[in-house]
Amino acid sequence: MILASDDSRIDLKDGWEKVWVPLKAGMGGDELVTALTAIGVCIVAFAVIKWLWGRRRSGPQAAGAGGGLMVMLAIGCVLAAPNMLLPLVLGLVDWLTNGFFGLIDTFTA
Repeated sequence: MILASDDSRIDLKDGWEKVWVPLKAGMGGDELVTALTAIGVCIVAFAVIKWLWGRRRSGPQAAGAGGGLMVMLAIGCVLAAPNMLLPLVLGLVDWLTNGFFGLIDTFTA
């Protein structure tokens, strides 16, 4: 569990920034983000084209077979926007877990 400086709250977003900022600076800064974005967009495009091609060949029964599509889209989106998406998701997880633990503290105190 990653706790904030006051040791009472979970802070995953700050932990990500402590990892991401030096990594990005050491690997070329904006060039790394641009390369990850290009890779992510290619993965998303490939996933959508593969899904459309499979749907075209298999007909309407392939409409429910989107599990692999969702995984590929999630990976592509994370790679396409590491500066925005991961801090946003981690901030939401921080908020939810801290709210949950706050409710537990309220009811047990």
